[in-house]
Amino acid sequence: MDRRRKLRSCALAFALIATMPPTPAAAESTWRLDARMPADGPAELTAVDVVPAQTWVGGTQESPRTGKAEPIVGLWDGRTLARIPSPASDPARDVRLAGLAVVGDEVLAVANSTNETGVTQPVIQRYSRIQLGQSDVLPTPAVEAYGELNAVVALPDRRALTVGATGPDAASTRSLILEQNEDHDGWHRIPSASPGTGTNQLNAVTDSGWAAGHYTRPDERGRSHPLVLHDEGGGAGWTQVSVPDPGPELTELTGIAVRASGDVFVAGWTGSVDDPEHRSAVAMHWTRGTWEMLRPANLMMTQFNDVTANSDGTVTFAGYTVIGVDEVVGLETWTGSQQLGAVPVVKPPTPPHSGSEYPASGANAIDAGPAGSAPCAVGWLRQPGLAQGMIARPS
Repeated sequence: MDRRRKLRSCALAFALIATMPPTPAAAESTWRLDARMPADGPAELTAVDVVPAQTWVGGTQESPRTGKAEPIVGLWDGRTLARIPSPASDPARDVRLAGLAVVGDEVLAVANSTNETGVTQPVIQRYSRIQLGQSDVLPTPAVEAYGELNAVVALPDRRALTVGATGPDAASTRSLILEQNEDHDGWHRIPSASPGTGTNQLNAVTDSGWAAGHYTRPDERGRSHPLVLHDEGGGAGWTQVSVPDPGPELTELTGIAVRASGDVFVAGWTGSVDDPEHRSAVAMHWTRGTWEMLRPANLMMTQFNDVTANSDGTVTFAGYTVIGVDEVVGLETWTGSQQLGAVPVVKPPTPPHSGSEYPASGANAIDAGPAGSAPCAVGWLRQPGLAQGMIARPS
């Protein structure tokens, strides 16, 4: 269902890390890509959580033994990016990591396990921050015949919240929000709006009661519409927030962030049913009950996959632009106007005799972390003959 999270056949995992100054000049900070993330096969990073002194990243690699997708998790300590052993995956199923969050002394990773017939069920992995290398799989939350989890976030009370979709099959789903029980033993479902008569899917969530995704109706030839939900408290559950639909036919939101002021930002893409891979990036800002469309600095920006609010009040969007047949990572920053500002990214050198003008790259997720932390974006890099990951530091 999620057109964003595809394991590219020759993708290499990377992470971007850069220190952004505490001023609106953050849009001019330069990010640099370097090879670092260990992987056993083609890989892609899809999740990141920045906490004091640590950055946890997660994604998916192709197993060299089975050819199936399996999760990978890494820890950046400010000097090196180390691979953390993951629990064994079912060798007969593709298991793709979608989200990751640091929750107290643990790290929870949500993944989706799919069999050969396309039936998907969620998986939640737990990693210890105290005893590195210790991990296990938590009991599967109660979902219907089809279920997926696409994002997870830590709540202030050291519990977690995860979102996705569930239903009798992939073509008929309702939005899914699960909150961890107070005793951390299992999960309970929270009521949430599902306006679509076909599919309803949540792709992103914040710890302040906002979630984003998309929904469809069978009578609309496969069109998809943006979906934003908000929990205003009081036990009413998560209700739908009206949001503009930039169209023309497909609009999906894949990222959401909330500034300290309460302003909300969403990221995603729009395209057509007949050519869904030909896309344009979407960035929107909600303030005082009104939405405004933001203008990418790069008018050719193909897709924004995520967005994060920085401690200096700026907001950074992460995604990629398709140039020819390859992708190029794209980062852009909001500093107060409708026009986003481009963030310079130093591309890695092209391998000799690669036949490519530049390595293909893109960003799937981004997190600024608490004040004083180094923001981090993660995604993919493709370079012929190089089976290694990527990490970035200030130039």
